[in-house]
Amino acid sequence: MSMKCAFSALLSALLLLSGCVFPQKLSDRNRSALSAYAIYLESGEGGTWLRYEGEISGEALDGLWEIIETAETGKPISGGNWMTAFPCLVVTGKNGENYTVSCTWDKTEYTTGDFGEPQEEHTGRCMLIRGTRQGKYLIDNETEKEFDRLISEALHDCAVPNMFDYYPNKAARSGNIVFAEVYSNWAWGFQCSASVVDDLGNVYSLDLGGHREDIENGCLMEALLEEYNSHNPFRYSAFDADEMERVRTETAFDIDRNASVTEQHMRYDYGQKTLYVADSSGEMIMLRSWGDFDKTLEDKTAKQLARLFDKVFYAS
Repeated sequence: MSMKCAFSALLSALLLLSGCVFPQKLSDRNRSALSAYAIYLESGEGGTWLRYEGEISGEALDGLWEIIETAETGKPISGGNWMTAFPCLVVTGKNGENYTVSCTWDKTEYTTGDFGEPQEEHTGRCMLIRGTRQGKYLIDNETEKEFDRLISEALHDCAVPNMFDYYPNKAARSGNIVFAEVYSNWAWGFQCSASVVDDLGNVYSLDLGGHREDIENGCLMEALLEEYNSHNPFRYSAFDADEMERVRTETAFDIDRNASVTEQHMRYDYGQKTLYVADSSGEMIMLRSWGDFDKTLEDKTAKQLARLFDKVFYAS
């Protein structure tokens, strides 16, 4: 056995012993235990947008599943863009797993124009899978066109167009953020997004790219709330609402704010994905961070809350 294989086997064994299991590919899931719907946007009159939303099944789902299977046989890529695009396929399972699948660009590259001015270009078409299992895979233009066609044609036949709204309005907001996992990367310009859990147990996907000044000035919660209040969830009741209320009003206060933070430099240009918990006063406490630097708050309660988040958000 090679040194690389031996290390991989040892790492897998350690993760299993610690209760962590590598998530399966979406295409490895049992389709009979999954349901799917999609959202498709189309420009309307007067600069407005129309949204089509409905269940996907039959030949349309067969075609989309084949595209996903083919994409996931390729090597994962890791550019800076992790924002869901449209059309978007949403897949949910009976045990609570949830995925969003869309075709988008991978990263931003910067060049210099004829007069020395900076120029940016979105490069690399990819299939982006977010949610319970996350990954990005290189695709070509024809694959993306077929993905879009299958969704748009299926929804035009079965869905009623609605005025533009990124996500369906199926649940009220509470206004109280409990968990926020924030991704930021400065390697190719400022990129920032977040997955947020509120005290109703709903999950939001937010773009924080327009809040650079707020974040640099330490106003992360304000930036999160502004985006949170203008979006609807993409996963509903994923977390137990009573448990989220206890976390916000009780458990978060048990964290030792003065606990040490272990830190190790691991990578370059990966950015950071940092998990926070917010107590009922609005204070945000970092639980851990992965990326260029791996950081862990050495507090028992903080580690328990990180495991609680992972158990639901990254469940396989």
